[in-house]
Amino acid sequence: MHEVTEKGLKFYRFEQLNDFAEIRHGVLTRQGGSSALPFDGLNVAFGVGDDPAHGHFNRRSILKAVGGTQMK
Repeated sequence: MHEVTEKGLKFYRFEQLNDFAEIRHGVLTRQGGSSALPFDGLNVAFGVGDDPAHGHFNRRSILKAVGGTQMK
């Protein structure tokens, strides 16, 4: 895996998947994102007490960082 920082998010990518343009992937860290303590960083969970707007924002940020195009 190699480290990537894209749009303020740090994550890792598997080099073996780089040849497949149709596969968007990343192993995310907690760095980046909009959640405050105690959910600090890139919280994507709902139902844990964080503002749901932060979870939605963080999920959209991940999608943009890995090169995705849409989210349901």
